[in-house]
Amino acid sequence: MRDILIINFRSWLTALVLLIIAALPAAAETGNCENFPQSAHWNKLTHESITSYVQRKHDGDWVPYIAKWEKQLQSMKDIHKRGGSAIFKSKGVSLSGEELLGYIAELEKRVAITRCLSEQQ
Repeated sequence: MRDILIINFRSWLTALVLLIIAALPAAAETGNCENFPQSAHWNKLTHESITSYVQRKHDGDWVPYIAKWEKQLQSMKDIHKRGGSAIFKSKGVSLSGEELLGYIAELEKRVAITRCLSEQQ
């Protein structure tokens, strides 16, 4: 009887170890967010600077920060779809056409990377 218990425990332990090993690559993937793209439209962003900002300004709540950038992204897409120009008064910049598409691509990356960072918290 004791031999049966030892075999069952070993089988259970082996299955548990294999399950943990199989889960490791997936956990490592979610822990690796891309770096933010360099952009003329915002200062150099790092994972640390954004995480610190969200902690400081939103008490660690990523939802409003992500929503802000999703709204910005959607606004830029809408402007481009209408053939319009996005005007940034504070920077004295106007974007349209291909330049606006480039900014939209940067925003898409920023939102995706920010979501990735939020999932790590």
